[in-house]
Amino acid sequence: SESIYENEIKYFQENMEIPFFVGIDLEGCWNPFENFKEFPAFNEISNEDEAYKVGKEQGQLLRKLGFNINFSPVVDIEDNIWNCRTFKNNVAGNAVYYIRGLQGQGIIATAKHYPGNTLVGKDPHSNVAFSVVKEDDLKPFEWSVKNGVKAVMVNNLITRGQASSDFKPSVVSGNVINNLRKDFDGLILSDEVGMTGLRGFYGDEKRMY
Repeated sequence: SESIYENEIKYFQENMEIPFFVGIDLEGCWNPFENFKEFPAFNEISNEDEAYKVGKEQGQLLRKLGFNINFSPVVDIEDNIWNCRTFKNNVAGNAVYYIRGLQGQGIIATAKHYPGNTLVGKDPHSNVAFSVVKEDDLKPFEWSVKNGVKAVMVNNLITRGQASSDFKPSVVSGNVINNLRKDFDGLILSDEVGMTGLRGFYGDEKRMY
């Protein structure tokens, strides 16, 4: 229930000189609060007004529960793995309006998974994965950054094309991170470091860390 989240987060935040970042993956088709609050999957959102409304409603709930960062929205242009985590059209525009709705409630939004084209091949959760980044893949991130998104999450894919990761996962690529940093001074986050996309690349976890 809502009170469980509120009480637990309040307990851990009490007397903290530096408050915790309390994050959640409330995005796409994954809703951890589905037992008490329904939200549409991103592929069910038709226009910018709906995107703004969903962002605002999610932001209101997260603020009430005590969260301060949401690892959302997914701004990859296509999703052929989950088929519901990204907007079905006008990805850049819908993302911007969702971000405005969410951050208008004081919740940090996270555009992911930079540099894009993350959800069209092998699933990086369970595979070392590769992708070719095109100019269109970067546009939703550029729009998000220009419109004030406060965080960007970098993926675990080995990329080439418009964003080359130099034969290593993007999240540990100086080329990818530095190119993002040129136009973005906000929070840069890594995708899950336990994914095979990163862990499998190194083989030995000691080398990864």
